[in-house]
Amino acid sequence: MGLYCKGICVDFKGSSMPNFLRYKSGQKGCTACSMLLEIDEVRCPCCGVVFRTRARNRKKQNSIVE
Repeated sequence: MGLYCKGICVDFKGSSMPNFLRYKSGQKGCTACSMLLEIDEVRCPCCGVVFRTRARNRKKQNSIVE
């Protein structure tokens, strides 16, 4: 059984900001829904996939904003 987006996650969609700040501000990424959400849970309410809490790109993980 495959995981798919049911559209519930649109209610939790994160606000727009530079990509390197998204994870630092608390947004989490869902790989199945292809969205960054502002939610305090471990799994996506829409599809049940465990969120990504770090950027996939090392440059974006280690970037420091001053």
